[in-house]
Amino acid sequence: MCSFLFTNQQDFDMNQANYLLQKRGPDYTGIHTENNYSYIHNLLSITGDFFRQPLVTESIIALFNGEIYNYKEFGNFKNDSESLVKIYQEEYLNRIDGEFAIFIHDKANEKFILVTDTFGTKPLYWATDGDKIGVCSYPDPLKTIGFKNPTRCKPNTILTLDSKTLSKLSEETLYEFDLQQKKQTYTDWKLAFSKSVEKRILGTRHNILVPLSSGYDSGLISAVLNELDFDYVSYSIIGSENKDVLNSRFEINTNSRKEVISSLDSSKKNEIKQLFSRNVQHFEYGPNPLEITHDGFEDPGSIGLYSILMDSLDKHETRIVLSGQGSDEIMSNIQTYGFKTQNPGIFNENLSKIFPWGNFYQGSQWSYLMKEECIA
Repeated sequence: MCSFLFTNQQDFDMNQANYLLQKRGPDYTGIHTENNYSYIHNLLSITGDFFRQPLVTESIIALFNGEIYNYKEFGNFKNDSESLVKIYQEEYLNRIDGEFAIFIHDKANEKFILVTDTFGTKPLYWATDGDKIGVCSYPDPLKTIGFKNPTRCKPNTILTLDSKTLSKLSEETLYEFDLQQKKQTYTDWKLAFSKSVEKRILGTRHNILVPLSSGYDSGLISAVLNELDFDYVSYSIIGSENKDVLNSRFEINTNSRKEVISSLDSSKKNEIKQLFSRNVQHFEYGPNPLEITHDGFEDPGSIGLYSILMDSLDKHETRIVLSGQGSDEIMSNIQTYGFKTQNPGIFNENLSKIFPWGNFYQGSQWSYLMKEECIA
């Protein structure tokens, strides 16, 4: 998790604009200025060698937030950030496997390129005002420097702008889903799921946290980590969870350093809400970013997540959270989350007729992804 801000606005307060962004990247803040453009990057170093940004070459300048899991497929790079220049120049963007937000200033071809990962896991916003432009990991810094209505980039998209006129040149889909249903057995599914967890932990230098509930998502993640014989930290807030299921998981999870919180009292909840107001980019829930129905700060799950992350960072120096966000949001036909975007009652053999359904990109998917990104 890193952050960045690009703009050609002048005479803004750098510290104020970068206040929330720096919390996403406490390891190093890199600033590059060129031809009235400012490129600001805050680094959280997770995998590979320590690598400072912005990435600056004669022809392009790039800002990157996230993880590219398959970066070694593109060359003998020491980390994923280093691979980005080649990925862009060789037109490999749609071959990236990862979670990312990317901004590229292609000086040679006078283009701005904004790239979001498959589900928009890493937030990316942009705004224009006349001949001024801003691109940022969060909307509030853009408002701080003078932009009124930042727009969230669509997930799974490559947006290309003319760097002179700021007009839209193209908007392409990054990854084309194969909607043929090929998973026929549990064994086949289990192998795919195990690989999806494993690629997220390879090469990490830091402790990993699993917020462990009695639900399916976190239970499956911890099961794979146990199978891989991988050490991790698990945190559980008992609250209204199924205590029998949690106790069974505690017994099975022999590789986990277990932390258990019985519940959060009202004073603790109020304390965390005060921290929200100072430290967290405000986030909201709804069917889509333009139709808001809930304040994310009022979600009890947000308060619980903040408490777990704060305690885990202090006690175990965790920097990576493995979350089950997305699975039931996409697949469940029972949970609607109040976002008026029910999933299909039946997933027909021909998914092209219903794709993308309500929560695939929007609804609870984008809402809860933003919760996790902002609070983490």
